[in-house]
Amino acid sequence: MANLIDKIEGSKGTTPSAPFFLSNGTPVVSAIIPLSALSRFPNDPAIYGIEEALSLRVSQSQGAK
Repeated sequence: MANLIDKIEGSKGTTPSAPFFLSNGTPVVSAIIPLSALSRFPNDPAIYGIEEALSLRVSQSQGAK
């Protein structure tokens, strides 16, 4: 999991909360990743899925200052 977090941070992404484990032992890492870096992640064997979290969406009016 440390390698994945390093890859996220190396892509100018952040992990706003600590990783946690589901009851079946599956690790979960929440990350904010720039769209331009997203193509680095889909083929990573450590990743089961990538989903947009609507609660973390930043509108263009908030992000562009």
